[in-house]
Amino acid sequence: MNHLTVPVSVRPPRPTGVTILTILQIIIGVIDILIGTLLLAVYALAATVFGVEISGAFGIFLLPLALLSMVFGVFSFILAYGLWTGRGWAWISSIIIAIIGLAVGIMGVAFGSFANLIPIVFYALILLYLSTNPVRAFFGRGLR
Repeated sequence: MNHLTVPVSVRPPRPTGVTILTILQIIIGVIDILIGTLLLAVYALAATVFGVEISGAFGIFLLPLALLSMVFGVFSFILAYGLWTGRGWAWISSIIIAIIGLAVGIMGVAFGSFANLIPIVFYALILLYLSTNPVRAFFGRGLR
């Protein structure tokens, strides 16, 4: 049997923390898409008020940010689906995202931004939680 897919009948019930992570991922997706839409609206307003030639330089920064934000939003919904259904790729993606978030937070603290201690704790807790046996079993990752 492939270790990435575990039949639903064998898979343990979804842990409550995975449900919470799924809900958080959906909220992040909605926020990302709203931010992308807002950036597009700001660009459209700037183009209307100042004209396309002046807002063109403005758009060089806003349009890619809007697109990137919307792509992250869509990715968040896909990840939420994977978390909800216990897909192995969602577990791996969540681990990678938490490691990146942890590294960014540590770099922020290294540069003097002690507000990054909050995300460091948050991502460390997510890493610890995702590595517990019940969560690993739900995602078909076996016991350690």
